[in-house]
Amino acid sequence: ALEADASVLAGELKAKKEALLAEVARAQALEADASALGGELKAKEQALHAEVARAQAFEAEVTALQQAGAAKEKALAANLKAAAAKATECEAELTKAKAWHAELEVERAEKKALVQALAQAKAELDKNPGIKWLASICG
Repeated sequence: ALEADASVLAGELKAKKEALLAEVARAQALEADASALGGELKAKEQALHAEVARAQAFEAEVTALQQAGAAKEKALAANLKAAAAKATECEAELTKAKAWHAELEVERAEKKALVQALAQAKAELDKNPGIKWLASICG
């Protein structure tokens, strides 16, 4: 009977050993799965870090473009202000030129009137016999 009990116990021990070995195999498989999942998680984490870095680089580029745009806008505003000042200066110069032109026209008219008056006076003198006689004496 002891042999039978020992044989039963040996069978039970063998079954427990096999069950424990199966548990060890399952634990090793789970550990391998966990390791694979850890590797996947690490790869996903690295991909996310890379995506964050790209987003930050894009954000920096947008900021730089905004700053460059603001600087260009300021420069354009300054150029526009300078152009407006130059236009005002040119308008003043044009007004002066128009005034000088009007003065020249007045002087031309006065000169023309004087030339006509001199021509008329000469014609009057040329008609006068006394002046002709005086001119002949004076030579």
